[in-house]
Amino acid sequence: EFEQHVSARRPDVVLLSLRGPLVRVVTPLFGNGPDRPMLVSGFPGLTIPAEPKAIIYREQVDLIVLHSRREVREFRTNAEALGVPVDFGLATLPFLPDAPAPDLLEDSTQGDLVFAAQAKVPSERDERIRLLGWLVQAARRRPSRRVVVKVRAGRGEAQTHAETFDFAELLADPVVRAELGGTLPANLVVEDGPMSAHLERAAALVTVSSTAVLEAIAAGIPAILIDEFGISPKLINTVFEGSALFGGADDVAAWTARHPAPSWLDDNYFHGREHDDWLAQLEGRIVDRVDQAEPLGDLEERAR
Repeated sequence: EFEQHVSARRPDVVLLSLRGPLVRVVTPLFGNGPDRPMLVSGFPGLTIPAEPKAIIYREQVDLIVLHSRREVREFRTNAEALGVPVDFGLATLPFLPDAPAPDLLEDSTQGDLVFAAQAKVPSERDERIRLLGWLVQAARRRPSRRVVVKVRAGRGEAQTHAETFDFAELLADPVVRAELGGTLPANLVVEDGPMSAHLERAAALVTVSSTAVLEAIAAGIPAILIDEFGISPKLINTVFEGSALFGGADDVAAWTARHPAPSWLDDNYFHGREHDDWLAQLEGRIVDRVDQAEPLGDLEERAR
């Protein structure tokens, strides 16, 4: 039914909001004729390091939308090396404002320490328990303030990535509690809900590599990117090299968060919405195709 649907609607543009392997399956269904719609794809979240196979999956699309100057530069290098003639457009991540907000809570004695949990990072059970141990220390260090383990979903809710060792379940396990020193501090809590709501009450954010750190930067909230497990593509944190945000267990326990290096921001997600060019690129390509392929009469008929 897919081909019939596209043929009947005759869209000018189709956004392939699909994972890479499925993009590769779907694109041939559009054919290569002059009436084929413009095909747009992209990536959510952080996509550094730029994987060549991501271009191979999308080699038949017209435009790939990315979210930082660095992403555009590195993926364009991959495409040129592979001989794939695809264009790249720059877009600001939709949850980021035009520029970072001023520092609001840097000197405040109020606010939560919010840990942005991830399903796959770190991956091992003992690593996740170690991480919880640092958060327990942070909670005991400042008993009048909350340490929030912010989970992505409630128990039983579906997530993009399967979570083998759920943080909430680990904290509820008597054996794990014993490893963490027995009775847990009352100010260590597990909560879900929108990250934006948690950041409104946050003095600092802790994570391994969650995009929540970008939300924190945009809100002027200091952060700690935990480097105790290393810095590698597997941990999805190499993009933060040079950001000055990395810290270890002692930093988490002491609530020693920091703000990013200004030199890192412009090349990584905070280029400013006025520099987004994906829509202009798309419109320009549509106009060129229309001028070359369709008589004016056909356009007027379609408009009617």
